[in-house]
Amino acid sequence: MRFGLKFSTSRPTDSVERWLERLCHARFEIRLDGVDVEKGRKDLLLVFEDATDRDRVKQALKSRAA
Repeated sequence: MRFGLKFSTSRPTDSVERWLERLCHARFEIRLDGVDVEKGRKDLLLVFEDATDRDRVKQALKSRAA
């Protein structure tokens, strides 16, 4: 089973990937889900094999936003 998590960012995709891997030690695949050129943001879809990894990344993103 695969688990997904969507979020928007203005950061480069590779820096987001490195940051999340370092912070959460999670394994995932990043897919580009859309781009808002006016706002300079892109929607990313993170795909996980394990729900625990997804939950760990989700918590890290919430902490970062707070």
